[in-house]
Amino acid sequence: MKELLLLILLCGIFYAAWSLWREQQGGQEQIHPDLLRAAGGNRALAQRTLKYLHQKYPEKSTQWCREKAIYDLYRDHGSPSNAGRFRRSSSIGRREVKENLWIAGLALWVSHSFLSLINRLRP
Repeated sequence: MKELLLLILLCGIFYAAWSLWREQQGGQEQIHPDLLRAAGGNRALAQRTLKYLHQKYPEKSTQWCREKAIYDLYRDHGSPSNAGRFRRSSSIGRREVKENLWIAGLALWVSHSFLSLINRLRP
């Protein structure tokens, strides 16, 4: 009798765990295979990109956002054959150079101002 109760209890626990797992799986947004391929199999990247596009273009349809996401991912990560592999180039863009120069100039200005202040305060 105890074995039967234990078996029923284990079946109930298994069923509850399975139901919870299925509910979590069903709650996830289904990702189109082409979008998943463009993201290199990275489900989180595909979902983030799609969510971002839905927020940025709320008036556009889901299909439009999906196609835009696929286009953007291929554009940023290379051709469909290179999907999921980030391009590693040694070139630096103009914007990055400008930002780095601005930060270096700011650091020089702050250090020069600090040293000037210290020199003025010396007796």
